[in-house]
Amino acid sequence: MLVIGNTEYYGSTDGVDSKAGWIEGAAILFAVVVVVMVTSFNDWQKERQFRGLQSKIELEHRFSTLRDSQITQVPVAELVVGDICLVKYGRFSRDHATRRS
Repeated sequence: MLVIGNTEYYGSTDGVDSKAGWIEGAAILFAVVVVVMVTSFNDWQKERQFRGLQSKIELEHRFSTLRDSQITQVPVAELVVGDICLVKYGRFSRDHATRRS
């Protein structure tokens, strides 16, 4: 809106008819709106895809855990305080026990 108003107030200096000068400002505004909308949609799709992959990892990933003097395979989401996790070289672990409610 500022671009349109600025073009209308100061007029065009490159010899374009002053009655059609607002078209340049409107085109710039339209281009900015299109870029913002496309970028927002793209970010939303990536966020949705990331959340889907993250939930899949949390549900399917299992850890070797020493619980009640026995080694069992426990899903990452079910780890609790007091579990002793057997971490192998190259494995990634996160503290999911503190996030559980």
